[in-house]
Amino acid sequence: MSRWVALVGCFGFRNVGDDAILEVWLHDLTTYLEDVAVVVLGGDDAYLRERFPGVAFIHWRDWPKTVEAIASADLLVVAGGGLFHDYWAMEPEAFLKAPAWVGPMYYLSLIGLAKLFERPCVVTGVGIGPLRTETGRAYVREVLSWADAITVRDTGSREVLRSAGFPEPERVAVTADPVFRLPVAPAGKHPGLDEALTPPVTRPLIGVAVRNWPGYPPADQWLPELAQALQGVARRTGGTVLFLPLQAYPVHPPTDDVEAARAVGRLMRDARDVRVIERYLPPRQADALVGACDVLVAMRLHAAVLALRHGVPCISLAYDPKVRHLMVDADLDEFCFGLGDLRRDVLEQTILKVLERPEAFRRRADAYRQTAVQRTALHLEMVRSALQGDLPVRHPLSPVWARWVRQYLTRPVHPESPPTSEASDAAAVERARIQAELDRFREELCRWASIQQTRGFRLLSMYWRMTDRIRYYGRRLVSRLRWQTAPAPVPSVAEATPVPSTPETPAGLAELTPRSPDPADPRSRSTRKVYIMAYSPFDPTGQTVYLGGAERYLVELTALIREMGYEVEIYQSAQGDWFRYFYDIPVYGLDTGGQTGALNVTINEVLHRRVEPPDLTIYLDFSLAAPACFRPSIGISHGVFWDDPRFQGSTSQIMENISKIMNCIRNLDCLVSVDTPTIQWVRTVAYPLADRIVYIPNFVDPDVFRPRPPDWPKDDASVVILYPRRLYPPRGFDLLAAIVPRILAKYPHVAVSFVGQAHTPQERQTVEALAEAHPGRVRWQVLPFERMPEAYWAADITVLPTRFAEGTSLACLEAMACGNAVIATPVGGLTDLILDGYNGLLVTPRADALQAALERLIEDPDLRARLGARARETATAFSVDRWRQAWRHVLCRFLPA
Repeated sequence: MSRWVALVGCFGFRNVGDDAILEVWLHDLTTYLEDVAVVVLGGDDAYLRERFPGVAFIHWRDWPKTVEAIASADLLVVAGGGLFHDYWAMEPEAFLKAPAWVGPMYYLSLIGLAKLFERPCVVTGVGIGPLRTETGRAYVREVLSWADAITVRDTGSREVLRSAGFPEPERVAVTADPVFRLPVAPAGKHPGLDEALTPPVTRPLIGVAVRNWPGYPPADQWLPELAQALQGVARRTGGTVLFLPLQAYPVHPPTDDVEAARAVGRLMRDARDVRVIERYLPPRQADALVGACDVLVAMRLHAAVLALRHGVPCISLAYDPKVRHLMVDADLDEFCFGLGDLRRDVLEQTILKVLERPEAFRRRADAYRQTAVQRTALHLEMVRSALQGDLPVRHPLSPVWARWVRQYLTRPVHPESPPTSEASDAAAVERARIQAELDRFREELCRWASIQQTRGFRLLSMYWRMTDRIRYYGRRLVSRLRWQTAPAPVPSVAEATPVPSTPETPAGLAELTPRSPDPADPRSRSTRKVYIMAYSPFDPTGQTVYLGGAERYLVELTALIREMGYEVEIYQSAQGDWFRYFYDIPVYGLDTGGQTGALNVTINEVLHRRVEPPDLTIYLDFSLAAPACFRPSIGISHGVFWDDPRFQGSTSQIMENISKIMNCIRNLDCLVSVDTPTIQWVRTVAYPLADRIVYIPNFVDPDVFRPRPPDWPKDDASVVILYPRRLYPPRGFDLLAAIVPRILAKYPHVAVSFVGQAHTPQERQTVEALAEAHPGRVRWQVLPFERMPEAYWAADITVLPTRFAEGTSLACLEAMACGNAVIATPVGGLTDLILDGYNGLLVTPRADALQAALERLIEDPDLRARLGARARETATAFSVDRWRQAWRHVLCRFLPA
């Protein structure tokens, strides 16, 4: 009797690497094991069915059959590939449910199903990471721990799993990618090789496997460098450049290597012989073509794997950490370039050098290939042990709970809680009623599907679309007419300074719940809406929430607008569409490919194309207001962001950025500036535009952020230095991190506290290394808004070593209100708050200057006390009450009562 193996991977998407993994497994299972039948769980299986006619395939969309297959299988094998990452949104609500798309949660759900049905499960040769979100780390470390055996394809994957908190890292064995076991065809014997290389190529043959990648850095930064390097190599050697598509699945850009190859080829105008293979390559043909190359430039991981199999010199482009992980394990990391570091001259010289002397590369590649083939033999041994019953099967789930969930998955009923006793007659009647409702629902769906095919339905749909379009343009026209007939214009800068009077209702961070609308009040109608266009409060995937000054500003502004009887919705740039709540504010992520950064035309176009104009649009960052802009509109400048060196390339680039900034301000009906440097800059560049600017500096609630309470535990003999910002270079994190060891070595009574999110893994590793090197004296934590006063109360000195892009910092105001001695830099709006030597110290953003100022305050407690007292006095002039009054004055011009 055959034993059934359920084989799962990212199969069926015309990806050479994943399809090669499938071919390896089908070959090994049928060749080396007896009485084994295979069912493959994957994607678009039409072309796979033609290649493997005797294999059963189940499409990922067919969830009932997927559940049935795993329930009846003798073993689940997660067959390899980079399956476990959180580039795309990890949706916990989709765990163990029919997936909306093929992603990490789909594969985790299959492991969960195996454990629900008490089936053995082995995870073999997979890639792990990156795992950037806590949701991703939590699900991967928990669900993978349920597997009965687990191997990863490289050392880097094991480290990612270990850093995610995997409970038993010693269980994780490092093997290699399963593609190393793909049988090698005799040289020149593959039937598709001559066709692909016709007409005959000129040696050297330079193979290129490039892909579209929506991440950082943008393609317009690295793609020209690659094209010019390839063109230079072709010109010097007279060789042929051959683009090999490792994935030809043109449903969206990241899976369409053919279009990526064309984009590079278009930039190689002077190259003599450039060829692009414009079709899907089966794994054996792709393998033969790579083996025929003299050198390969590989952005795709499995292109590099195929090159190492043949000993073909390979220059890899690490768009993802997995590419570098492979090259490091093969001891070939000097042939690996990050996209952000790609330079045409360096790449060209490296290709020429390896063409001239390929022996050293081939020796190391051959040594790693032999090791990889030996290691991947473990995959089949794990399967053999599991099928023979020699592999201990884990049972991580409660039997009662698992029994209940199995019933939920295999029956069309939805119990509200796990059963605690035998079902009563009433429960049986209820199940029958639910079954009847489901049957009727299915009938309605079938009837609706048949109606959709009729000519009358198509005509009616056309009418609905036309009506919606007329309604859309009507709303835009009404909005424009209302603005043209609005009362007086917004006050100028001179008259818009916050009025020092107390509003009717004081505000604070606790006031996050909107008022209940009065049905009798016309202002409570749901059509009264304010949209806020923003880059945050979530990261593009919607999985990580940012807790910075802009997000604090967003919460307070929303509370004020809601008090005026308007609903608030946030729209932000995203990677894919999603919906979230942030402090009970609805946030819609609109797919812009995950793009970020000020003055981004793509983000502006998507937000304005997919959103209809509301009663008022507020651009949380005014750089979102061009080229398109809704009316009426208010933009907010949180400081001069164009002092960032990235905006200061050539003179033409600077002038272009200035023009874009001016266009944003011109499009707006009002610009609220949190600091005076922005206003002065606008006056210098375009004086008439300054009349549109309202100066409303940032705020602090002096009742919440107050000096340390007398009963707060604090050792008076110690001195605590606080950095209350996001951990990344623009905020000067690296400046403080560089001097922390010297400060702690010189002053044994000093401790350092970092409170803020790490911007990238590099910053995370830096702060974790500091905490590990100085246990108890360096602390790192991330606090919600409500707990930030605790950070200031535990500190004596607050450090804000900003390099650029700063306004009237909320962190600075909070530290001042709590009576901390503040060290800041003369950047942006910080000079609106700090008078050097009076209520704080201003230093140049350099490590030596920062260290000197810290030593001065550490050694002089009286100076700390004087600066802290004056800082508290200054901060009261920036109270949240005055801020709310000034904003209400502006909003009333656009939002009539």
